[in-house]
Amino acid sequence: SIDAMNLPPGDLSALLANLRYRLQPRFTSSDLELHWNVDLLPVLERLDDKAMRHLQFMVYGAMSNVMQHAKATVMGIQAFATPAGVELLISDNGCGFDTALPLKKGLLHMHERAAAIGAVLNLRSEPGRTEVGILIALS
Repeated sequence: SIDAMNLPPGDLSALLANLRYRLQPRFTSSDLELHWNVDLLPVLERLDDKAMRHLQFMVYGAMSNVMQHAKATVMGIQAFATPAGVELLISDNGCGFDTALPLKKGLLHMHERAAAIGAVLNLRSEPGRTEVGILIALS
């Protein structure tokens, strides 16, 4: 939370860099290989420190789910600009889950956080490939 509060509003590149820096020791000590593909992202000034915290916790939540539940060996983090905004993708090669089942608390909170910042959360999952997509609109 403190990292998110000390960033310039909407600096998603810095937010993701801080997350990677903070979590790198955990990745290194696990059997989880990290594939990092983050472009230089436009600053979305509409995202204040509260919105940045929501986004930070969404990404933490997705990463935590991979590390705790997916039984994955590879986690991918991608972020890139689109004409509509910025897209973040957290993916893994784990066991997957049934997206048709009622969502548990963590995923429900991720949807609530996305709505709070005007983002769209997409979940796709099957055995061997799960993807959490967060689309953050430009305005």
